[in-house]
Amino acid sequence: MTEYDEIPIQDAFSASSELVATQKVDRINNFLNNPEQMSLKILQYPHFLVSFFGIIFVSLPILLLVSILLGV
Repeated sequence: MTEYDEIPIQDAFSASSELVATQKVDRINNFLNNPEQMSLKILQYPHFLVSFFGIIFVSLPILLLVSILLGV
């Protein structure tokens, strides 16, 4: 299991996050109910990349604007 005894399945950045979460739950349930299936692989989008690039693309224009206004 995980550190908090739960598996995050809902993608906060997706427009169709409820549908994606439902599909993941169905895949997990099918895996648990099928003893012949030996493995399950579910890919999770790396949110840290979105956060990293979001910080860069938001802070960089602000820093440029401040430097232009201050004449640096």
